[in-house]
Amino acid sequence: MDSSTDVLAFKLDWNFILGELYLSLEDIERYARKYKNSIFIELCTNIVHGTLHLLGYEHSDMMFNLQSRIIEIWLENVLK
Repeated sequence: MDSSTDVLAFKLDWNFILGELYLSLEDIERYARKYKNSIFIELCTNIVHGTLHLLGYEHSDMMFNLQSRIIEIWLENVLK
């Protein structure tokens, strides 16, 4: 594979553990610069994105709308 990605999600079936997320800080920093976001916001975006995959969501308008709403609510509460 000649490319990398910012987040990988691996679903597990261990008791109450949904799965594992692997985050590439290098890619997250690159995307933060590209989209003019802070690294914090890009990290939050990737955590939510990966978690939605662990919950069974696939890339769709519904998933991306839910992702945006979750991040909006999360940041409203974190940045108070």
